[in-house]
Amino acid sequence: MAKEKERDVARKLFVELNRNQKEIALDLGVTEKTVGNWAKDGNWKAERTALVNNAQNRAEKFKAVLEDFADEQIMISSRIRDAESDGNFNEAAILRKTASTIASQVGMYQKALEKLDKDSKVLLSTKLEVTEHLFQAMQEFDKDLFLKTLDFQRYYIQLIAK
Repeated sequence: MAKEKERDVARKLFVELNRNQKEIALDLGVTEKTVGNWAKDGNWKAERTALVNNAQNRAEKFKAVLEDFADEQIMISSRIRDAESDGNFNEAAILRKTASTIASQVGMYQKALEKLDKDSKVLLSTKLEVTEHLFQAMQEFDKDLFLKTLDFQRYYIQLIAK
């Protein structure tokens, strides 16, 4: 039983907190090989990859890049005004070209973000099907738990249907 709790903690550290096997082994007082076996048997690497690469995380990364582009555009606009006020029109032209390139990149990222949003939308029928499978598995695993959660099940199905 203690090993199950250690394995569960190790999984959380590995998958959700991106800790490596050596660190986890030291923290939990088990061998690195034990953690490695748990990770292999539980397919933790695939789970961590899926978590890192899910649509929400990718969208957040795109948004961060877009914010960086916006900051850079503000800085370039200021530099263009300075160059023009100093009479340095060549530098201003070069800066405008850079700003145009950034604007083009922003457009590409925005399109990618829109596509990601569109592609990651899950149909209601899929959500309901997955929910039904989950509740069916719960019933097979622990019938008492299933019966205790009937009100929640109705609530949740109504919630996702909205």
